[in-house]
Amino acid sequence: MVEKERQYLESHITDLESEIEEIQIFYSDKKVITGVISENFMGKFFECKTVIDTVVNLDKKIKYSLEKAIEFTYSDEVVNEFNMIGKKGKKEFLAYYFIENAFYRTITSWDSLAQLYNSYFSVGKDKTKINYKTFFNNLNQDNQFSEPELVANIYSYLSELNDISGSGRWLGNHNYIKEYRNKVTHRNSPDIFSLSNFDINFKESPRFVLKRLIEDYHQAECFLKQIINYINEGFISQMN
Repeated sequence: MVEKERQYLESHITDLESEIEEIQIFYSDKKVITGVISENFMGKFFECKTVIDTVVNLDKKIKYSLEKAIEFTYSDEVVNEFNMIGKKGKKEFLAYYFIENAFYRTITSWDSLAQLYNSYFSVGKDKTKINYKTFFNNLNQDNQFSEPELVANIYSYLSELNDISGSGRWLGNHNYIKEYRNKVTHRNSPDIFSLSNFDINFKESPRFVLKRLIEDYHQAECFLKQIINYINEGFISQMN
């Protein structure tokens, strides 16, 4: 059972860079144009390329953290000795460490999804003030923008209610991830047992937390691949 669980999680960690096409613009002697700042087609192309390059870079860091998190989460120490009120051993500490690393970057990948949509479809939102959930909520209520089905699917996923009764992908992963991240940031660490006036908290197994995180990461990657491929196809058609 434990090995099947591990294999399931490993199968949901993808290599985004290998699954999207990199587009380059050349000028004389096949030299690559590395950047443009303008209001024309070239400006939009490099604006989107900057975000896509950021997404690919971010994905490599998330992937590394998740692979290390799996390594330590499924170590004999954590699988056999985890205690929700006990002190952490070294491998349990490292499991949580890499899980938390991936938490922050996975949330950032959702921001990048909104930034990509905003840039390519010229929504006009200030890129420094975009909150991805509010952004897609507003778009979902306004069908004048492009790719309404994609927007509806993103918003539906972000709004899922919690349900961990199924054997496959659990529902409500994203809201769980946000709450966990907020607790790490604004309250006490969720991987420490506490029974006090400040908080009552029982540690959740790294296996439980990691499943929710990887499934949320995987969904973000699916949406990112979808919009990146759409953007690339659009640019290719304009260049032909």
